[in-house]
Parts: sequence; structure tokens; C-alpha cells
Amino acid sequence: MKNLILGFSLMLIAGAGYSQDDPIVMSVNGTDVTKSEFEHIFKKNNKDEDITKEDIDEYLELFVNFKLKVTAAEELGMDTVKKFKDELGQYREQLAQPYLIDQKLNEQLMKEAYDHMCYEVKASHILVKLERGDKPADTLKAYNKIVTAKKRIEGGESFGTVAFEVSEDPSAKQNKGSLGYFTAFKMVYSFENAAYNTEPGKLSEIIKTRFGYHLLQVEDKRKARGTRLAAHILIRAEDDLKEKAIESEAKAREIYNKLKEGSTFEQMAKQFSEDRNSAATGGKLKWFGAGDLISEFDEALFALKENGDFSEPVKTRFGWHIIQLLDSKKLGSYDELKGEIKSKISKDARNTKTKASFITQLKDEYNYTVNKKVMDAFIKSVDSSLVKGKYSYEKNNLDKKWLIEFAENKLTAGDFGEYLENKQKKSKTKSKVEIVQINFNKWVDKALINYEKSQLERKYVKYKMLMKEYRDGILLFELTDEMVWAKAVKDTSGLKSFYEENKADFVWKERVDADFYHCIDKKAFNQVESLLKLGKERDSIAIVVNTDSPLNVNVKSMKEEISSLEYVESKLKVGSNGPFEFNGQLVLIHVKEIIAPGNKEFKEAKGIITAAYQDHLEKKWIKELKSRFAVEINKDVLYTIH
Repeated sequence: MKNLILGFSLMLIAGAGYSQDDPIVMSVNGTDVTKSEFEHIFKKNNKDEDITKEDIDEYLELFVNFKLKVTAAEELGMDTVKKFKDELGQYREQLAQPYLIDQKLNEQLMKEAYDHMCYEVKASHILVKLERGDKPADTLKAYNKIVTAKKRIEGGESFGTVAFEVSEDPSAKQNKGSLGYFTAFKMVYSFENAAYNTEPGKLSEIIKTRFGYHLLQVEDKRKARGTRLAAHILIRAEDDLKEKAIESEAKAREIYNKLKEGSTFEQMAKQFSEDRNSAATGGKLKWFGAGDLISEFDEALFALKENGDFSEPVKTRFGWHIIQLLDSKKLGSYDELKGEIKSKISKDARNTKTKASFITQLKDEYNYTVNKKVMDAFIKSVDSSLVKGKYSYEKNNLDKKWLIEFAENKLTAGDFGEYLENKQKKSKTKSKVEIVQINFNKWVDKALINYEKSQLERKYVKYKMLMKEYRDGILLFELTDEMVWAKAVKDTSGLKSFYEENKADFVWKERVDADFYHCIDKKAFNQVESLLKLGKERDSIAIVVNTDSPLNVNVKSMKEEISSLEYVESKLKVGSNGPFEFNGQLVLIHVKEIIAPGNKEFKEAKGIITAAYQDHLEKKWIKELKSRFAVEINKDVLYTIH
């Protein structure tokens, strides 16, 4: 056909022949793409409210290329291999989670969490630990211990004194149980709830968490202060070495004085901060809220008033910090924080509540029934080996009798027996009947959830779309890696041939081979300049200039394109150049050689050459795919997207 001579064409299809509910927008190698599928991905990648014909046309080319690659992967059978199925299964599991909870209850818990986030609670606590597998007698002993502690406080003893003596939280010996201020999601859910439901000045009821029994005293409740974006300069201090600790404090105070004199915080952090994770970004940290920081750092940060303000050196267990306030923001509205809250709830104990409620809903929806007669007979058939963790299921007359029924499923006593054998654990505290019931509940929950997962694509269009998107995305990645990314790295001869054929694209602009002296002030600059005139070498210059302070000069030797030195406005010459102002410092550039423009050697530019070769391979591949697979576009349907 004439329209396929060049391998690819966008054809207009007649408006008839497709579903009015979800018409066909295009066909790739005979496989239809519905309007809903294209629209879902298009709008996900184009957030603008006003969609123009030009927007659709621009995205169309990318989408067609995407579908061509997926078609090629399917032709190779990449969607049938174990690796693909395993990876898609992992994504299926992740994407299913939001659909496997009680949405109404989840919304209530989200709003409760936001209400908590609007306030910060200051509290102290006493902990009496419980260990997993504790015998009832040990549990009772722990409970009685915290009851006694509560009575002592109610009798007039101070909470701090009792916490110091009784609490099994190791930090209580230093802080007498004080936790400082915290907000939602900083503590386990039951602990958080107790704190927010207790009036300031009052004791909470005794609560139980996975750590043990807790008693709280709420000291204060205040409106949330929002979050703050901070930067810091850290000078580590080793408290066990007195001389080193004194030296660290002196260095921190010297940096602080330089900042007061006008040195930029970002540059000083890059040069001197001993926090390797943040130094490269000028000391920049992340957004912090209540309970995120150790108290000394928290108090200093939230005491700063204006963006750009910085603190005096602050001592923590990590060393000396100089803290700068970069930005601050008030707590956002519920709608603004909804996504963040939803994500956090999915990872804490609230999620257990929503899942349990969801299981109850599924039982109602699918008419769940348990065969009590078979269940009672099954329990009688289990011997004491279960308590020892040595139970072995043996087939019997119950084996094929249905134990639970829901939707179109009937699971037998034999199914449960095999599950119990595989999941059993030795127990010192639970009876045979308790162990059977616990495992039965887990088995039922798992069966219901697995069935519901199998129904998600039928019940939820959005989930179906997501699964399709992830499926195609995995295929796209795997084949593109094979045909483009990995190929460019492994094909060394092809890469070098590409470089030789395109040398003119990989060139250096005019460069300097120079020593760059970043000086703290004019005095240090003049000293460097004088020593260079005397013929002193780079390292000896740095030693002399930094005699009274290691902050005076920082020197780097490198080759740089002159055009990349944005702070250099005049023409550079061999020898000393400057001063140039950069990041609050004065820079002297001592040029050893001016290097004329020229081709980059293969080793010098391998990274950008590889990237260019990958782009070349992809274009060549797309051209080949377009010659193999026919693409038809129904523009009448395409342009109805808005």
C-alpha cells in the first residue's frame, strides 16, 4: 500500500464501527487503542486545563512511538517471561492496596489525623515494656507495675520522679520521661490518640502498644507552628576528647563570626560543614515540623524570625550547628495535605482498622458463610502437636467438606489444614483452640482479599487503566534497555564509530588550565597575589594564607571552559586575573595556559557521546518499527478529547 511505503502514516478512519461509550482512537498493528486509554495517559502527562489541538498532536507522536515499542515487545513474547510476570505482579500488589480498605472509615481517620496535625502536644510518658510471647503472669506483672506508678502520681509524687525511677524507656534517666512537642504520625497511633484526647495537666488512661504499657501526662497543647526549611553548618565535636571538643567549638564560632561579617552561608557550608550529605548543597536540609528534630536544634530553628537569619552555634550530640532559616510555611489545608495524609495512614496502625472493616464489608457483599459443624470437627481433629509447632495435617473424612463459602468460592477443611501446617508457630502462651482460631481468621482474610484482587479490574476502570499502563511501561523499559540504553554501553565499537563520524559535535570551547583561589576577603586576596608574584607554589600559598584561619582561602586546580565562568566578565590572560566576586568571596584565577577550542577526546566526553549514541539508536529503531507496523488514527475521535 502506498501509505505504508515509508512505514508510517496517520490515516483518517470513518466515524462508524466503534462503541459510542468508548470509541477507538487508533490502531497499532491491528490492536485497538480506546479513547479512554489514550485520554488517561494524555491527561496524566498534560496537566493544563485548556487542551488544544496542538497539544494533542504533539503528544500523539510520543504515544504512537510508545505503542510501537510495546507492540515489538509483545511480538518477541516479552510479556510471557517469568521476570516480566513477577515484576507486574509486584506492581499489581502495590496498586491494589488503596482498593482494599474501608474508604469511608479511611476518610474519617484522615480528617482525625488532620485535626491532630493542627496542634502540637507536649507530653511525658512512663513505659513498662512487654516482650512478644510474654506469659500472662508477666503481662499482669507489667500492668500492675504501671498501675502502681499511676497511683503514686495521683497521690502527689511528681511525674518526672516516678518516670526516672520506674520507666523502662532508656531516655527517661536523662529526660525524666519528657518527649517534648510532637504532632500526628510521630508516635504509634494509640499513643498519639491518648495524647490528643487527654487535657493538659491531666494523666491519660493506661494504654497498651506493641512496646508495652504507657502512662502519659500531657503538659501543653498549642497550635501547630507549621514547617520550616533549614540549612546548617555542622562541626563535629568528640566529647570524649576535650581538646578536640574545644577546637570544634572555636571553629564553629569563627565560621559564625565570618557569617556576621558578610560571608555567604551557602559557600561557608560547602567549604567547612562536616555533614557530608548536605555540604554539597550549601547545607540545605529538608522541611521540618514538630517532633522531627532533637530539641536543641528544633528550638534554635523555630526561634529564627526571617528567611536568611542564622543562629549562633548550637550544641547537640552530633556537634556544633549553625542553623539558617531558608523558608517557612503554615500548615496547609486539609485538601492540600490530603495526599500526604493518605500515604502516611497507609503505613501506620490506622491502616489495620480500615482493612479489618473492609473484610467485614466483603463478608457481607459476598455472602460469606462458615460451616460451623465442619469447623468444630476440624478443631477436635487437631492434636497437641500444634502448640509445639510440629503439627502435620493428615487427610481425613473432613478433607473435601466445605469450610467457608463466599461468592462462587467454596474452600475446604483440607485447604485450611494445609495452610495451618505451613503457618503454624510454637506457642508458650496460647491453647490449641486459640491457635486454630487465629490462623483461621488469617486464612479467611487472605482468601477474601485475594478474591477481591481478582475482581478489581472488573469493578474499577481506573485500576484497569493503571494496570494496563504499568504493563506496557515494563515492556517498554525492558525492550528499550535492550535496543538502546544497554546496547549503547556494550557496543564499544559502534560507539567509537559514531564518535568518529560525529566528531564535530563534541568540541571544547576556549578553556583555561588554572588555579582558582577563593579568598574570604580583600586581605587574603592581596596576600595570595603577592605570594604568586614571588613565585610561590599553590600548596605553600594556601598554608601561608591560612595560618591564622583555615577559612581564608580555598584553592582548586582545574581546566574550565571560559564561557562557563559566569562571574568572569573580562578577558583572561596567562598569569593572575581578578579579583572576581563569586558567592560572597573574591576569586583570583591564576592561568597557567589558555587552551584553544578543539575536539573532545573520546575519553573526555564518553558520557555525552554515549547519550548522543543512544538518541541515534532510538531514532533508527523507531524508523524501523514504523516500517513494520501499520498505525491508523481516528482523528474524528482524537479531537473530541478536551
